[in-house]
Amino acid sequence: MGYFQKNFFDLSEDEMLTLYTDSMDVQIGRDNYDLDKIVELHRLGYLPLEIRALPEGTLVPMGVPCIEITNTVICIVKLQIIGITRQQTDCLEIWLVRILA
Repeated sequence: MGYFQKNFFDLSEDEMLTLYTDSMDVQIGRDNYDLDKIVELHRLGYLPLEIRALPEGTLVPMGVPCIEITNTVICIVKLQIIGITRQQTDCLEIWLVRILA
C-alpha cells in the first residue's frame, strides 16, 4: 500500500490528475473515462480496503479462497482488484486497482 501513498495520495490533486489523464489518454483515449471517481478517491486520502487472509501454510480444499479483499467505502468509490502478485518475500501485493464508475 506504500506505493499508492507515495505515488498517488502524496501528490497534489493537479499532479495526480496530470499523471492519471496522461496514462488513461494513451490507454483508452481522451474523454473516454470519468475523473470524478479518481478525484473522490484522492480526496479520501487512503485506499478503502480491508484485506484478510488465512495464515501462511494453511491447507484448504480447492475452491476455498485464501484471501479476501473488501472495499470499505462502497458508496464513495468502487474498486476492483485486477491483479495480485507474489513478492519474493512470499507476501501478496496488490499491483493494480481499477476504479469503477
